[in-house]
Amino acid sequence: METLKAIASRFSCRKFVKGTMKEEDKRAILEAGMSAPSAMNRRPYDLIVIEDPEVLRPLEGSKPTLGLFYDNPLSVLIVVDEEKNPKMEFQEQDAAAVAENMLLAATDLGYGSLWAGITEKSDFQAGLAKIFGIPAGHRPAILLSFGIKGEHKEERPSRYEEAKIHHGRW
Repeated sequence: METLKAIASRFSCRKFVKGTMKEEDKRAILEAGMSAPSAMNRRPYDLIVIEDPEVLRPLEGSKPTLGLFYDNPLSVLIVVDEEKNPKMEFQEQDAAAVAENMLLAATDLGYGSLWAGITEKSDFQAGLAKIFGIPAGHRPAILLSFGIKGEHKEERPSRYEEAKIHHGRW
């Protein structure tokens, strides 16, 4: 698949079918994430690979979309390292770039994906930190899930809006 086609056809999949993924596909998704650009190449993140989604069940009430993760063979928690940059800057952007690369790689490989946002200082974030033993100075930033699509959507029309483009200045 071409990059622009993957961008146009990727959607937040909310219906999955229980199934497996090839190990090489899992690796390709993780590698795509780690190929993301990073401010000053600090790469202030670690990835927790979740292949047993039942580990997330204790948090079910704290995140409505979490129930969608249980049929999926791969979820990834992106954890930012707050000590990689003394000014505490760019961790969110770097984590988002990692996430987007993984989402597009999964689309390219034919899998569905879902991004579950993590609100800062939420019970959900604290629960993830506890369940996965995340050390001080690190915090859960983004939770992604990948699996066999149980729904298919047509490529959406372009979201390009000329009115949102400003040349030179507002």
